[in-house]
Amino acid sequence: MDVQPVKNLALGVTYVHSYGLDPFGSTGSTGTYGASDPLGIGVTKQDADAVGFQFTYRPIQKLNIAGWVGYADINRVIGTSTVDSAEVLNWAITLASPDPWRKGDLAGLVFGQPPQVISQTPSQYSVPSYTEFNSYHLEGFYRFAVSKNLSITPGVIAVFNPNSNPNNDTLVIGAIRTTFSF
Repeated sequence: MDVQPVKNLALGVTYVHSYGLDPFGSTGSTGTYGASDPLGIGVTKQDADAVGFQFTYRPIQKLNIAGWVGYADINRVIGTSTVDSAEVLNWAITLASPDPWRKGDLAGLVFGQPPQVISQTPSQYSVPSYTEFNSYHLEGFYRFAVSKNLSITPGVIAVFNPNSNPNNDTLVIGAIRTTFSF
């Protein structure tokens, strides 16, 4: 559902109920207790109720501020009984400048937290003690519109505290994305 209460501001709310082997499509932290297996139990049937809130605001023609926050309640299900549960949170804020030099170009900056387990039960699946440290994602990119149907987007991505562990070095990744539109 999208709502536009005032000019240049749009709000959105999302709800998803999923059931399967991995409600997050293998995204988020990896490792023993990562968000892609938040209960740390390997392959099992899980269900999730996830809600999200999104916004976008354009205060001036060349600046767009947007963001989102998402929350999921995940349960491991055996038969008809819920056995284990975990809560997962993610969020981001973005700044974008459309058409900064040429029509179709886009400069952007994204900062946020990938899916992060914030609580879980029972205690035998407890999160390791370093989980008070969150992973953070910072990305900068510039999309060049080569033609109406082709764009090239170089960017740099940094992940701080990978796997929510402050002992891990920051990851820095260069990326080039090519998009064909038809």
